[in-house]
Amino acid sequence: MEEPGFHKPRGSKHRKPALPTSYQPRKKGRGCCRICCCCLCVLLVVVILLILILCGFFYLWSDPKLPVFRVLSFNIPNFNVTDQPDGAYLDAATVGQVEVKNPNSKIKINYGESNVQVTIGNSGIPIGTTRLPEFTQGANSATNLKIETSVKNKLIGGKGSAIVDQFQSKTLIVNVKVDTEVGLSVGGLKTAMTDVHVLCEGMTLKQIEDGEPPKCKINALKWLNL
Repeated sequence: MEEPGFHKPRGSKHRKPALPTSYQPRKKGRGCCRICCCCLCVLLVVVILLILILCGFFYLWSDPKLPVFRVLSFNIPNFNVTDQPDGAYLDAATVGQVEVKNPNSKIKINYGESNVQVTIGNSGIPIGTTRLPEFTQGANSATNLKIETSVKNKLIGGKGSAIVDQFQSKTLIVNVKVDTEVGLSVGGLKTAMTDVHVLCEGMTLKQIEDGEPPKCKINALKWLNL
């Protein structure tokens, strides 16, 4: 019997107290995804470590070295400077040899097409460019590259007399720049070709003639200078 003025709500039922968040049942799907992600991360780390270990063993086994470039000879059979009212003009032809050595005992070196530029004098007067075909070097071998360039009616301003004096005294500075691509071969495996820039600079005709040219510098990967 209900008391006067009190009405029991219709359809009211006894509700269970809400469980704290930490006691609520978790979905199994999220746990499986997390386990899969962890396994993939561990597998990736293991693969990377294996690759690094294999690369380390390969490096120790093959002991890779960069090729060595050296200017063997450089002659200027035709060298003529003509004075004109607007300055001096140069006609010249050059013939040179660059030796390329592969110091590796287990690695072949592949070279792409090479672009060679020759300059002379302290200011680097261009006297022609030439292109060389691609070639492959065997292990512990050397290759001589013949370089021929020429220039006609090259305006050199007021440097005519100084260039002639340097040429006659064999103190004329010669610079040879080689832009090429280099890749390595071991067995049946080949690496990708990498841009390599070789600079043989600051050499005098006398140094080249005496077989004492400065060491050529190699720039690889745009940051490694050797």
